[in-house]
Amino acid sequence: DGGDQTEVLMQCAFSLLTAGEVADLGRQVRGGAGGGAGRGAAGRDYSGLLPDADSETARKRLVGAEIIPRRALCGLAHRPTSRYNTQSIHSIPKFLTGPSMRTVFWDYDRNLMRMIDQRLLPFETAVPDYETYEEVAEGIREMVVRGAPAIGAAAAFGMVLAAQQSRATDRLALLRDLEEAARRLEAARPTAVNLAWAVRRQLRVATNEELETADDVRAALLAEAQRLADEDVALNRRMGYHGAELIADGDTILHHCNTGALATVDWGTALGVIFAAHEQGKRIHVLVDETRPRLQGARLTAWELKERGIPFDLIADNAAGHFMRRGDVNIVLVGSDRTAANGDVANK
Repeated sequence: DGGDQTEVLMQCAFSLLTAGEVADLGRQVRGGAGGGAGRGAAGRDYSGLLPDADSETARKRLVGAEIIPRRALCGLAHRPTSRYNTQSIHSIPKFLTGPSMRTVFWDYDRNLMRMIDQRLLPFETAVPDYETYEEVAEGIREMVVRGAPAIGAAAAFGMVLAAQQSRATDRLALLRDLEEAARRLEAARPTAVNLAWAVRRQLRVATNEELETADDVRAALLAEAQRLADEDVALNRRMGYHGAELIADGDTILHHCNTGALATVDWGTALGVIFAAHEQGKRIHVLVDETRPRLQGARLTAWELKERGIPFDLIADNAAGHFMRRGDVNIVLVGSDRTAANGDVANK
């Protein structure tokens, strides 16, 4: 089924290979599953992209025209020690194959927010605690969480934390504290539309005059944040199954960046379409752009697809045009950061 070849290609992307390992990779793909020399997973021809000799030039070609140390290639960021004490780290090898864990969620037992640290994937799954809105703003700024829907949910729960932090005993004093928290959260990622939208939605709740006390506002903010998160999951699943109607059995799909469960509260947007098609039993194959410079495709999308057992190959960003020119791509699915009136989309 090409699974071994996928593992080999992923290893190529995540590691700094020796010249001998590169040549061995070339021999494995040339002689591997899929039917004949020069073919990899699902019978796709990679002969034009593979090295022919144990050379430094060949080695550069396989890691995308430059040699990058493993740590830099995988985009592992420095972890603030205040966020990662022994009480707040919870290593979870797999969360998509077992009971669903959301990317961002409220821990009702401990009355705090938690979210997956996406900087550490795919080598480590950590779910740190967030007890203040300042910590949430830092997490958004430092790319612990990314993806517009996930950022929006994080900001909504951040407003809940701001209400809990406030010592205000009346509604008006609490509203002043919430407005300050809103400014700081929005400044964490000014280009994130969902962030400002979620914060403003929470402020509308806080200004509801039907809420009589500060504690009423606090309870309403938590209920609204949870409602926002649940809506995101429901909307994404609905969109995914609508979009799956565009995918035919046997299609090869090109995907850029990460738009899966990790970019949202759960399920995903563009990648959710792929998940839905897979659940419908369609035999699909995904070409995953590595997505420089932070490698969301190589680190996150590849991991999500592997967890769900969906066949894929990881490719360099500048190889996407090659596969499209050859007619190997049936459909392209990406997230839209901005959509123009004429239907054009921009994905940064």
